Amino acid sequence: MNLKKTGILYGKDLNDFIKNPGISVAALIPVLFVVLYRSIGLADALGDYASYFLLNIGTVMSIAMVALLLVSTSVAEEKEKFTLRTLMMSNVKASEFLLSKILVTLTVMLLCNALIFILSGTELSALPFYLVCCVLGSASLIMFSACIGIMARDQMSTSIYQIPIMLLVMLPALLSGFNSFIGTLASLTPIAAMMSLFENFQAGQLVSAAALQNLAVMLVWIAVPSILFAWLYRRKGIDN
Repeated sequence: MNLKKTGILYGKDLNDFIKNPGISVAALIPVLFVVLYRSIGLADALGDYASYFLLNIGTVMSIAMVALLLVSTSVAEEKEKFTLRTLMMSNVKASEFLLSKILVTLTVMLLCNALIFILSGTELSALPFYLVCCVLGSASLIMFSACIGIMARDQMSTSIYQIPIMLLVMLPALLSGFNSFIGTLASLTPIAAMMSLFENFQAGQLVSAAALQNLAVMLVWIAVPSILFAWLYRRKGIDN
């Protein structure tokens, strides 16, 4: 893998992201939701619970949308425009091509999540660990997105794969407070496990059985799409 080529592709992909209003607006929606909740006075009404609520809803939306959408949509767009084949003929490896898109996704997601964290009013000293949690919680969805990018031929077919996975990981985390069954189901999703691990950190319980369980859930979720990606990569390749 040539890091110089990856760096050049990263610059190109980041520029493409900025120029694509559909993807860039989608990445900003979670941030705008947090701003909206603050502007209508909901944060004041919630009192001490406001920071937790805003951080939770903003993070869940950001990771579910940004991590899952960017890689797969970007790859599908490249396929539709036939720029992917041109890149392959220009001696660009598939691994370099995908790594660039994964790094752009991480960059955008971490920037959005940092904004959400600051707007939520959470103690700034916890920001570094929060971002580490975001990387762990989003890694599985980024890998799922890479799998979708390999399987889908165009942007329309991409959405068919994206939406069920997005709902699977986002809705249980958002609705976990409604009853114990949804709460148990949510605890098995990577985003909810990530937020629980961050709560363990804030409570000073990072070295505990609960924290280890949350970490295990995220690692299992990372392993499953990684194995699936390796199989798809060998079977279909990136330029199918």
